[in-house]
Amino acid sequence: MPVLMVRGDVEDFDRWREVFDENAGARTAHGCQRVRRFRSTENPNHLLILFDWDTEENAKAFSASPQLARTQAKAGILPGRETAFFEEF
Repeated sequence: MPVLMVRGDVEDFDRWREVFDENAGARTAHGCQRVRRFRSTENPNHLLILFDWDTEENAKAFSASPQLARTQAKAGILPGRETAFFEEF
């Protein structure tokens, strides 16, 4: 199962969390099977999120969608986030 790691900063954690939770159905509909969310103990606006996807192709298609870009803007995600795919072994 591919895991998409996303790490970066948001303008305001509470606003981001609300928008992120509202978007759960869209992620699930595109193949996201589990989400693990972490935030820094030193900076509550610095996040690490691990998304388990059914396929890497579905994750990449969802990540490139215009819908997600609009959602990220609404959530206040700041530029410079890091993303990478991993697989468990």
